[in-house]
Amino acid sequence: MPDQHIFHETNPFASPELAEVDQQAFPNVPSGRVLWSCLVIGCVLNLLTSISYYSNSDVYFICKVLWSVPNFLYGVMYGLGLAMLTHAVIQRRFSTLSPGHWRLIVFLSLLGDELAWFVSLVLSTVLYLVFPVVTKESRAWRRHAWVMAAAYSLDLVRRGLVRVLEEVHTTGVRSLLGEYELLYGVMITINWGLLVLNLVAVILVLLGIRFDRQANIPRDSYHYAGLMLIVLVPWLHMAVYQIIITLAAYE
Repeated sequence: MPDQHIFHETNPFASPELAEVDQQAFPNVPSGRVLWSCLVIGCVLNLLTSISYYSNSDVYFICKVLWSVPNFLYGVMYGLGLAMLTHAVIQRRFSTLSPGHWRLIVFLSLLGDELAWFVSLVLSTVLYLVFPVVTKESRAWRRHAWVMAAAYSLDLVRRGLVRVLEEVHTTGVRSLLGEYELLYGVMITINWGLLVLNLVAVILVLLGIRFDRQANIPRDSYHYAGLMLIVLVPWLHMAVYQIIITLAAYE
């Protein structure tokens, strides 16, 4: 037995331990304990923000069931983002985080909407401004972060104008703003700007993936989860929302 143990340690053809492979190839992968703890915390926090919807007796049971699918995925994404953030803080690996990791961490800022409407947009903008400064990623990924920062800051302006327009409609005071129809023109321009910025962000993601493959840069599953889930889950959320609206129309 001792001889076999020594042979295993010195044999160049022996398979390395899984944990060793993960740490060497993917240093930003959190431990299982951190991952599962953060997933539970993320799902619980998301459930707490949705408790009023599930406890509403006026909402059909089928609507609650349909809503639970994207809602659960939101909790998973919060958990993944929290796991990446926790691991980066403990291991001090902010500079080595992948772009998908950035997106998962930024997604956490949505919880700030429970405090005020602008908190998540401000946090998202700040984070996307910080990542390009500390990262060692390629130019395409850094530009992606700059574009996302611009998109979030522009969306902050848009939502601020929406609140102004709502106030104008509520009070009926036009004299303070003059011809407030001008604000609608600004809103349309901002919406088109957001559309263009999001399109550019997608193109930069594709360019970043292409560069990674050409340079043989290894990426972990969390990176790809951050790239895909943040696009797919909101679309699923919107699809379920439309189904619920349709069901409510047949009430």
